[in-house]
Amino acid sequence: MKKARKPSPAAGDLRSRAEKRLRSGYRRTVRIGTRTAAQEEGKQMIRRVSVAILALVVFAAQALPAADHGVAAPAITADEALARLKSGNERYVQGKATHPNADAARRAETVKDGQHPIAIVIGCADSRQPLEILFDQGVGDIFVIRVAGNVANTDEIGSAEYAAEHLGVPLCIVLGHTQCGAVTAAVTGGEIPGNVGALIKGIKLAVAVAQKEHPQLRDKDLVPAAIEANVRRSMANLSSRSEALSKLVLEGKLRIEGGVYDLETGQIKWFGGNILPEPSVKTKSTTEEPKPAAGDKEHVSPPEQH
Repeated sequence: MKKARKPSPAAGDLRSRAEKRLRSGYRRTVRIGTRTAAQEEGKQMIRRVSVAILALVVFAAQALPAADHGVAAPAITADEALARLKSGNERYVQGKATHPNADAARRAETVKDGQHPIAIVIGCADSRQPLEILFDQGVGDIFVIRVAGNVANTDEIGSAEYAAEHLGVPLCIVLGHTQCGAVTAAVTGGEIPGNVGALIKGIKLAVAVAQKEHPQLRDKDLVPAAIEANVRRSMANLSSRSEALSKLVLEGKLRIEGGVYDLETGQIKWFGGNILPEPSVKTKSTTEEPKPAAGDKEHVSPPEQH
């Protein structure tokens, strides 16, 4: 006996089913497409972040040497730097020092951005001549070079070259002080053995200049004039024994000043600047000790009258 055949679905039902299947397939396609688009957008975002991170790494790698060595020059002129130091010394003398740039924030700033000192100061190692304090300056403000007798020989000149060339410091000061023991020893003492004797030997050249300029002075009476002559000798050495510094001075990028700090009053007697070798004299290497010719006054100029 034959089974009864199910009735065929109506044409309308077939169309309805087909439309449902089409809509279902479209929704699946849309969902898949949406996931694909989101995944692609995520990949694009990862690529963009990676590029940004790489750019930051490259920038940091380029910036680190500048922060470490402070290659950027300070935005200050020699005149402005000198005025700032004179103003700071005046505050110090009057007992109104502000002690700037001496906190944790300043330390962090100099670590992050590097050092940008406004001046090089070659001073005596005497503990009574605290350079940052007497100029009322703080961390990173002064490139300090201290040595007995504020002499300018190979090590001191090399240090000054670094500050002037690589840090762009526009001002260099040689600062002596009253009652300087090294100069006093050169004036009144006999032969001094050891390394101290080698250091004093150079100062004796300045003493000879002072003695020639002031023949009436002897022994301790000659010491003040010898202190000033010794400052000028160091100023002259900076340019006569360094082609780099001499070039910067001639180009107007560096100014060399000198002065004597009074241990009792705290004041500074300033005198002259930019003692240069004669144009015909070739600057010497910093590894050579200058040997003045007979009668050479080492380019000593008279002090400015104040």
